[in-house]
Amino acid sequence: TARHAFAILMDCALVAWGRNDKNQLGLSQNGEKICTPTQVSTLPHNVSDLVQIVCGGNHTVALFKNGSV
Repeated sequence: TARHAFAILMDCALVAWGRNDKNQLGLSQNGEKICTPTQVSTLPHNVSDLVQIVCGGNHTVALFKNGSV
């Protein structure tokens, strides 16, 4: 069960919050629990190219329009 979450906002910003002990949020605060939605800017592609994002127990996977993950 994932204890972290992601959301794409109306302005195409990607935000994340929750458990981050394995850096599953993609934020620089490795190990710290993030209690408020925080913008993620470490994606290899534009958020507008994001098709799906899935959270697992200790990981997060993003699928982009070009098929890359």
